[in-house]
Amino acid sequence: MDLEETGNCLADSLSVYDGADTTGRLLGKFCGDELPGDLTSSGHYVYVVFRSNHKRNTGAFSLNWSAVDSQADNNDPTARTN
Repeated sequence: MDLEETGNCLADSLSVYDGADTTGRLLGKFCGDELPGDLTSSGHYVYVVFRSNHKRNTGAFSLNWSAVDSQADNNDPTARTN
């Protein structure tokens, strides 16, 4: 992750919502170069919004995701698939 860092992430930001659009609960809003921890949605959808003021060219971001069987124990690493 390499986004321009400003107070409240006003320049460049990556926002992740729990749901199919921005009406879902905000799971996090990120900027700078510190990697966020794992995020977990409550259902089948997450909505990702990348905003940029186009003032600085950086490496942007990379996103990895995995699905978790809702019937499996969330602490069981074998329940995760890529």
